[in-house]
Amino acid sequence: MSACCTTGFLHTGTPTGSEQQIHNLPTYVTPSDNPSGSVIVIIPDVFGWKLPNTRLLADKIARETQATVYVPDFMFGDSFPHEHLDLFTEPEGESSFIEKAKFNFRLAQTFGPWMFSHREGVSWPIIKGFFEELYKAAPSRVVLVAGYCWGGRYAVLLTHRERWMMSDGAFREGGFVHAAFCAHPSLLAIPKEVTAISRPVSFALGDCDNLVPMKSVERIQASLAEKAKAMVESEVVIYEGAQHGFAIRANLAKPMEKTQFEEVTQQAVRWFKKFL
Repeated sequence: MSACCTTGFLHTGTPTGSEQQIHNLPTYVTPSDNPSGSVIVIIPDVFGWKLPNTRLLADKIARETQATVYVPDFMFGDSFPHEHLDLFTEPEGESSFIEKAKFNFRLAQTFGPWMFSHREGVSWPIIKGFFEELYKAAPSRVVLVAGYCWGGRYAVLLTHRERWMMSDGAFREGGFVHAAFCAHPSLLAIPKEVTAISRPVSFALGDCDNLVPMKSVERIQASLAEKAKAMVESEVVIYEGAQHGFAIRANLAKPMEKTQFEEVTQQAVRWFKKFL
């Protein structure tokens, strides 16, 4: 992960959901009157469940899909404060060697320990456990997942057949989610973690993303083309000029970024409606 995971812009508005305790995790909930009880779970970026952008996005997805949306605190209160959006904004233009060194040192000093605290060995059991409890509470309910940046990789991991084991050792055929949406994932092992996909996945990727460059995008597309032969539905939508974070931390004052943000949100909505 790099500075692009910790930079971006705050969105304004008043979230309409509420904070509740869901399966032992503090969770932002935007409810739905839909009797089906379908749930969409957002696994957020490093700024976690309290970032206004994520809560406003949850509200919008809930309105347009008529599903209940959960944003759990998978980080146990240790998400990056959104004030760091400014702290870790890389200097624009020509910067001296010393300025760049100071910036990289500040980033590594803060971000490195956070990444260690929230490495896969710590975070995966929390995330998988939440989805397992959702399944146990209502086995026939449709559960979908959307992952952004840090959360994007975990959304993909939930579609891996090898990870569908229950805590009691029983195998959960079909997994814990019916489909996944993944926007500009970080730390995704390509192609290994793409070839292991066994449930429908929609990817939203930018062609100017330093963490998922176009060579990696092409490998994702090739891997998913092979998965299609096994009847695993997928799509990859590439956004021209989009950088890492465009689906959640876009600068809405810039017309192109605002348009990309709106389009990628609609991509998620359209994808989820196919399974609801």
